[in-house]
Parts: sequence; C-alpha cells; structure tokens
Amino acid sequence: YELTTLLESRRDITRTLAGAAHEMGRIDSLLERMRSRQAVEDPKVLSFCLFDAMIEAHRLEDARTELRRLHDRDPADLDVLQQLLQMAENAGDLDAAARHLERIAAIQPDLETLRRLATMYAALERPDRAGAVWRRIVRDAAGLGPRLEHTETLLRTGDAGQAAQLVE
Repeated sequence: YELTTLLESRRDITRTLAGAAHEMGRIDSLLERMRSRQAVEDPKVLSFCLFDAMIEAHRLEDARTELRRLHDRDPADLDVLQQLLQMAENAGDLDAAARHLERIAAIQPDLETLRRLATMYAALERPDRAGAVWRRIVRDAAGLGPRLEHTETLLRTGDAGQAAQLVE
C-alpha cells in the first residue's frame, strides 16, 4: 500500500486487504491502522480507502458517512460525486442519483453525462426536466436546427423515448 501513490492503485489494494481482513475478522484492526495514517496520508486518498474498506466489510452506513465527510470538504470533487452517484444507484435511490448527476452535469456537462441525466429524469417521470436536458443536448450539437424543432414537438406530445432516439 505505502509503495504506490496512485489513488486507484491504493483503492484496489485497500479492497483486497479489506476483503481478507473482513474474512479473518480483523477489519477493525485494519480500519484503525488506516486511520492512524491521517497525519501522513492525503485526506482524499485516505477517505476513499476507508470508504472502500467499509464497503468490503459491509458497513454501508459507515461508508456513507466517510463519503459525506469527503464531500463536505470539497462539494465539487467529481470523483466524490461519481462515487455518491454510484452508491445511490446501487441502493435504488434514483432521486438521490439524479441530484448527484445534476451536480456532475453542472461541473462537467459532456454529452454522455447529459444523456444519462435526461434518461434518469425520464425514468423518474419528470418529462419537463428530461425535455430541457434533451433540448440542451440538441442545441449544443452543431447544425441540428430542424432536429431541435422535431424533438421539441415529440417532447410536447409526451414522446420522450422517441425524442431520445432522435438525439442519439
């Protein structure tokens, strides 16, 4: 663990160690050892590693708390927002997932994120929001004026699925 500095490498190592520690009944010892590194460890790296260890140990509430702590330090951190999004989706909480995806789209409004947000709004039966995101996608795409009009017509008639196919 100490020999690597890359966040993803440390997270991979942590998941492996935590899985073994959990099976041997030594997860508390591992978590204590990790927390003892607070003075020398990058806070973001340590929090993500603690989060991963807690997930491996099936301590979901502790993991959520650690992730919230990390989010409170930097609410615009895309890594943290992505992890919050994944956790909400895994829990089946689409409302929370949509909130996290909205924040991600505000920071990094790439096409894939916007498509995902529009699709999530449609799944949540929020056609106005889905339509607004689809209109944004179409407007952002160069040379798609006629498609924009057709897409807006489809959205007004409640056919968000057909509008999504037209944009893709």
